Amino acid sequence: IRYAVGAILLNKKRSFLTMIGIIVGLSAVITIVSVGDTITTVMNEFFMSTFGGNNIHVCSYSDSNDSGDSYKYAITQDEISHILDNGPDSIVDVLQQSAYSYKGKAFIDDNMYSAASLSGVSSGYAKSSNMKMVEGRFINRKDCQEKKAAVVISDVAAENCFGSAKNAIGKSILIQGKIPDQIPQDTDEMPQNDKLTINTTVYTNCVVVGVYKYEDKQGKLKNIDNKRSFLTNVYCPYSYLNYVSGIETNDITYNFIQVACEDNTHLDEVEMYLYDFLDSRFQDSDNYEYMVLDIREDLKDISMVVTVVTIVFILVAAISLIVGGIGLMNTMLVSITERTKEIGIKKALGAKKNTIRAQFLTESVIICLIACAVGVFCGTLIGMIIELNIDKIIDLIKNDTIVYFLKNTDIKITPSAGAVIISVIFSVTVGVIFGYYPANKGAKMQPVDALRYE
Repeated sequence: IRYAVGAILLNKKRSFLTMIGIIVGLSAVITIVSVGDTITTVMNEFFMSTFGGNNIHVCSYSDSNDSGDSYKYAITQDEISHILDNGPDSIVDVLQQSAYSYKGKAFIDDNMYSAASLSGVSSGYAKSSNMKMVEGRFINRKDCQEKKAAVVISDVAAENCFGSAKNAIGKSILIQGKIPDQIPQDTDEMPQNDKLTINTTVYTNCVVVGVYKYEDKQGKLKNIDNKRSFLTNVYCPYSYLNYVSGIETNDITYNFIQVACEDNTHLDEVEMYLYDFLDSRFQDSDNYEYMVLDIREDLKDISMVVTVVTIVFILVAAISLIVGGIGLMNTMLVSITERTKEIGIKKALGAKKNTIRAQFLTESVIICLIACAVGVFCGTLIGMIIELNIDKIIDLIKNDTIVYFLKNTDIKITPSAGAVIISVIFSVTVGVIFGYYPANKGAKMQPVDALRYE
């Protein structure tokens, strides 16, 4: 090894020029793999946060064309309760929503109000949507069972109505709203009593039990002067909103439900339970069909696409490695020609073919390993440059929601241990493959011919 390093240092300029092709190829491979890994990680986080990575979707339906069959095979409230009471402990909730949602405003008086959209949800909604609580708590299962007039408002609404999120907890707030397609132009129009008018108007008094952080994903809030007119969601128990809407919750059935789990490590366990439950439900029915869907399957497909694209780019970058390997072979052939007399003396003193072959193969591999170290450094440096300019790259995206998510995600573009290991293997492989022919040529020289050279 010492002899090989000495030979490389003796011809520094030639050795460096030989390394350039390999350095370019490996730095490109490192950059591509690092960016590919980052894209996969960010996409997984985006889909998990947007669509709920801890959720399992269940669709129960009939394979016949009779619409009555679909209703017949719908999942009832009793069956939802059965899933919650008898399923694995990792099941947080079966998500439910009220039949109607209303738009209007939440207010204390004429001066303290905030535009609001009132929706009825179940206790697992906060976890499934990655909601961040600022103060208090979210709606729990007991609130839903007892149809409590409890609401969770945004920090924007809390500041508009109470001055701060902390002051809002435990306070009463009036909610006024209409079904969206019947909202009056004058949003100050208020009913004079709390009676529901043909299931279109809500005017109810609730208690604030929690305040969540509003995620301004499209950056609209910062461009509004009057924050009181900025519409944010207000959440209450789905059973309560059904009650004030004149709807009996127990009569509501679902052909599609969403099961929220504690975390994604228990999804397989919950899936197995749901399969068993659904199998036993209508096992004797010929028309009954169901699907249990897990977002991880979609993520696997997306990750596979990214992996295939990454591999294609790596193969393109590998062309530089082939060119660098050819340059290495050429350099080693020249080196062997220059050292023919040296080879003859060594063989005359008893050096075997394998010894001569190993000498030049070692030199070839060391050249590639030095190029590998420089290539990894350059690839890492390019990744750091991309990372430093990531905000400018993100600004080129037109979708406001994706831009908001990316700017609030810690994006790191660094080579993984696997990428570095692959680079080292690539380097050694190139050194052996393209160095073997020149080394073998030197090993086969006859001592007499080599000594008579020149």
